[in-house]
Amino acid sequence: MNSNLAYDPTHDYGLSHETMIVLLNVQWLYENKRDHDDGIHVDSDIFMRGDGGFALQCLAEEGLTPGTDPRQRARYEAESERQKRLAAVKEARTARDEAAQAVEQARKVLARAKRKAAKAEHVLDAAIDKAQP
Repeated sequence: MNSNLAYDPTHDYGLSHETMIVLLNVQWLYENKRDHDDGIHVDSDIFMRGDGGFALQCLAEEGLTPGTDPRQRARYEAESERQKRLAAVKEARTARDEAAQAVEQARKVLARAKRKAAKAEHVLDAAIDKAQP
């Protein structure tokens, strides 16, 4: 999942800048999970990440992740777009392959039907020939 919030600091989202930074950091951390155990450990107010972690208050820091680092945001967004395009290409190739398989299956069914029709025509011709005096 790559939803990429694409935060514009000049737009009024009805949220504070700090809240948007938290959302962008959480989004980046979620989309780039390294481990199934990554996440918030509520009892200690720590976001666990791999073998370490950081205090939840750090989520409000601009630059904590590439999603909020102004220097890395453009690169992160470009990579996110690239991943979206790659996923779309993969999906299109899968659809093309499935369509090709369906066409091949339809050709086989048609060939079988033609053989059966030819056999039926042959049987019919033989019956007509047999019925004629």
